[in-house]
Amino acid sequence: MHKKKLNIFCFISDYDRDYIKNLDKEVNIIFRNYKKFNNIKELKELKTLCKSIDKKVFLANDMKLALNLKFDGVYIPSFNKKTNFNMGKIIRNFTILGSAHNIREIREKEKQGVDVIFISPIFEVDKSNL
Repeated sequence: MHKKKLNIFCFISDYDRDYIKNLDKEVNIIFRNYKKFNNIKELKELKTLCKSIDKKVFLANDMKLALNLKFDGVYIPSFNKKTNFNMGKIIRNFTILGSAHNIREIREKEKQGVDVIFISPIFEVDKSNL
């Protein structure tokens, strides 16, 4: 019987080599830091580390940089409404992840060409302003 591999993701905002190395082997990385500019050297180190330990690595909200650095894909947050992400479809082994909080945002992600949609929050929370 063929066992389907689960996709488990960990969002990180800082490059911490030891933290990443200690994650379960099934956990893939999404680098998402909206508080500072991307450090290219740090992103290259992150990619190299993830490749060496067989983890997929995704960059948030910057498809061009993710492609240039040869990341496994890009993560498009719900607030990003651009619709030109279908170019990722022509790149082999490049996955577009996205998040949505309601049906309207799910439809937006489908139009954007997202391969995998995270539906969040999955539990009712007071912080959501939707």
